[in-house]
Amino acid sequence: MAAMGDDMEKFGVWPGTFEHCYNDAWLEKFFTALEENSSWLHASTPSEYFAAHTPAGRADLPTASYTEMMEWALPTRVRQRYNQSSKNLARAMKCWAFLRGGSWRGFFSQISESNLLHKKMLHVARRIDTSAGATERFRKPAKS
Repeated sequence: MAAMGDDMEKFGVWPGTFEHCYNDAWLEKFFTALEENSSWLHASTPSEYFAAHTPAGRADLPTASYTEMMEWALPTRVRQRYNQSSKNLARAMKCWAFLRGGSWRGFFSQISESNLLHKKMLHVARRIDTSAGATERFRKPAKS
């Protein structure tokens, strides 16, 4: 299984994305490619997939986001030094993969609205997980 997620700003809100997605027809070409490859490529929602397949194991995802977000997580003065350092290293592209910026969780201390939304999401997730309608399949095992 491969999964993709996006915050949707790349589909027209972010500068240049409207032209790319709609005028250049990237989005239409993407869905056409999915249809043309439907003999071997099966699109489904996560819940449909997990209803038919058991997990193969655990996935450890990094506490990170895209490059710009990791930059924005840094305090202003550190971000300015990071930007200057990245410009200095731009000639040595082999090093670029090792530059990460700040901690994703640090972003919550920079942008209080994001912190609030994150905490609300965790609260809702806990309520759903403990609701009477939650299936046993998706409940977290009780700690012994």
